[in-house]
Amino acid sequence: MKIRTLATLTLPLCLALDVQAQWQKFDDFQGGNLNKWTFTQSDVGTTADSSVEIVNDPDTAAAAAGNKVMRMNPGSPYASDHRSRLIGRVPPINYGTTGTLFFRWYTATVTINGTKFAPEIDMVVGMSAVDIPTQYNEYGPLTGFDVGEQQYRAYNGDANPLIPASVIGFQNILANNRPNDTWVSQWFYVRNLDVANQRQDYQVYNRVGATGTPVLVYPFDAGEFAGFRAKPDGDLDRANAHLDVFAFTNSAGTIAVPQALDAAYYADDVYVNQNGLNLSDPVAPGGTPVPSTAPKLVNIATRGEVLTGDKILIAGFTISGSSPQQVLIRAVGPTLGGFGVAGTLQAPVLTLFTSAGAQLNTNTRWGTATNAASIPAAAASVGAFPLTAGSADSCLLVTLPPGGYSAQVSGAGGTTGVVLAEVYSISQ
Repeated sequence: MKIRTLATLTLPLCLALDVQAQWQKFDDFQGGNLNKWTFTQSDVGTTADSSVEIVNDPDTAAAAAGNKVMRMNPGSPYASDHRSRLIGRVPPINYGTTGTLFFRWYTATVTINGTKFAPEIDMVVGMSAVDIPTQYNEYGPLTGFDVGEQQYRAYNGDANPLIPASVIGFQNILANNRPNDTWVSQWFYVRNLDVANQRQDYQVYNRVGATGTPVLVYPFDAGEFAGFRAKPDGDLDRANAHLDVFAFTNSAGTIAVPQALDAAYYADDVYVNQNGLNLSDPVAPGGTPVPSTAPKLVNIATRGEVLTGDKILIAGFTISGSSPQQVLIRAVGPTLGGFGVAGTLQAPVLTLFTSAGAQLNTNTRWGTATNAASIPAAAASVGAFPLTAGSADSCLLVTLPPGGYSAQVSGAGGTTGVVLAEVYSISQ
């Protein structure tokens, strides 16, 4: 860690520690039971051989290491849909906060007479405040894979909990075949979208395989179906809205091919972070816990009012050591308003200086930066909430040699308002 000290010259800063420690394990299925879950089936096309069980990891190496996983067997094909659901009450993501839910899933190809077939099984995974969600409009964030359409889909739940039959929407978020015979990690990031109307929205990140950077596959949706309300249990008391139910669903659908009999859906490692975006791995490949590390400083930030003249906001920081360090610096105004902060600075100007007063770089509107395409991934890597696409928030992603620096935030055209100034150390 090369950033040694960070301090404003005008305002105190608050500290944020390593985000990885904030994961809470709900179930890794190593106990060999499903005590935390409820298994249900729909009343349409229900088959006696639909089931759920704890089995060895379908990955040979992970199975040899003793990793156990959950397997859902869809049962025999039916002429109409039948669905099986595994429902667990995870640590809640309450309205008024943001959080991330992590899990892993796996679908296996089926070999018949020496020929491999893709599994003929639909799947849906999502969060809800309804004890046993049975319809799309009873979920909040939801993703799935439709075999017939060969596409991933993302649903945003019931946009109005007072109208349970309201229409929901979906997007094709990956126009390619579902990856089989490999573990896929998935992160749901849920945030507040509209505080006044108590709406939330979400993003989905996926990673195929055990290593690599999570890829944003479902961004915040600014369209007709943007946002959902976290519907509380039973009474629609919006003040106590919370997402605390997580459900795996699979379906044999209208399949009439032999391999459907053997198709199964596997899942493992359900974790929740109730404190914002977290794209770290709660578990290592094979389901083993990620070794704990000592807390480290990755971010320091302050929220304050930007005025004019000598009353702009200034954040000073020092890079120690002998090697350059990549740093993410942000001046968040418009996006901050989306979290319910009033009077935000609508056009922050971010300027970086050396301790000697030489100007190094400046930015107004982060999307205009020459390396704007790299900014979202850098922010996600340190657990920073994403900036709204096309917003007037400002950002600099720079690599700096050891020394002292100051990030100064002013308002375009002499405007004033509240801003969040942040400095992040990006691992290299």
